[in-house]
Amino acid sequence: MSLKPLSAPFKPTGGLRMLRGNLAPAGGAVIKLAGIEGGMADGQFAGCARVFDSEAALIEGLASAPERFEDRDMVVIRYEGPRGAPGMPEMLDPTSRITALCRRRGITIALMTDARFSGGSVGLVIGHVSPEAALGGPIALTRRCDPPLPRSCGGCALARSPRSKTPDYPKLVPEPAPGQRPPHELHK
Repeated sequence: MSLKPLSAPFKPTGGLRMLRGNLAPAGGAVIKLAGIEGGMADGQFAGCARVFDSEAALIEGLASAPERFEDRDMVVIRYEGPRGAPGMPEMLDPTSRITALCRRRGITIALMTDARFSGGSVGLVIGHVSPEAALGGPIALTRRCDPPLPRSCGGCALARSPRSKTPDYPKLVPEPAPGQRPPHELHK
């Protein structure tokens, strides 16, 4: 194996992407593209948020009622960032359990958190969402959404309906490449 020069990389892009949106307004979220096994079509993931206020609450839910988790769920674990946890634990246990459940049932479940994830994590994983929930970040406002609404890039931006000032659904979008303008909907 040899190192590739910058002029002829092994791949045109790396396995991580910065995301931004209403949950990460300054580009404070990371998606691990290298671990995605499925669930995205044309860079989109559509589903429902399933919100947990701790890693322990998710683990309890997966252990006691795995049948409640559905295809296209976006599991949101909040209050596990550097201040909330404290210490920003890595989410290898949740991602491993979610991956096992998905493979066993043939479904796709994504995970988003203000904590970090392991390099060994697989699946659609978004971490390091900041500002974190414990500091009043928008991820703290995320709630279960019914019926499923579209999400761009598997993530979450708190979009507001025209009739309401309350968040309706989460959405994150990829950070634009240098020199590119972000999509119009980011400015709404």
